[in-house]
Amino acid sequence: MLLRDLFRLILKLFGVYALIISLFTFLPKAFSISDFEISSFIWIFVVSVIMIGFFLVIVFRSDAIIDLLELDQGFEEKEVHFGKIDTLTLIKLGVILAGGVLVVSKFPEFIYQTFNLMKNQSEPSAWERFIGRNKPAIEPSANLAISGLQLICGALLLIFRNKISEVLNSARF
Repeated sequence: MLLRDLFRLILKLFGVYALIISLFTFLPKAFSISDFEISSFIWIFVVSVIMIGFFLVIVFRSDAIIDLLELDQGFEEKEVHFGKIDTLTLIKLGVILAGGVLVVSKFPEFIYQTFNLMKNQSEPSAWERFIGRNKPAIEPSANLAISGLQLICGALLLIFRNKISEVLNSARF
């Protein structure tokens, strides 16, 4: 495998992982703190377009990034030998790693949010509500839904790793 192919693979996997993480962290928090005004929706739209543009550039223009940063320059050998491991196997390993990180990092949060939602919380006093100390940025049920969606995305990455790897390995992607 050429070094250029390895860096292309790393950039594509990073792009997919960054898109999943940013969609599930930025968008829910942005909608929870917005006042549902036009300026808030414009800001959320602009930042979402930037995030998707960042994803598209990383995934579809990885060769241009490699050329710009000269990532494959300065190495004595132009090939990396992984034994009998082919490119598709390395992509599968990366997808498994990304899905595994999502599942491992979000499962405890999901359990914690479920526990918090199930326990009876006392109603804050009028003064506490006024100063907003007990008001979380996102409602507990929304936190549970967000961590649940991240957990599902990680599980889907693990389950459909073969199909995702084939798409990432295709010449069109």
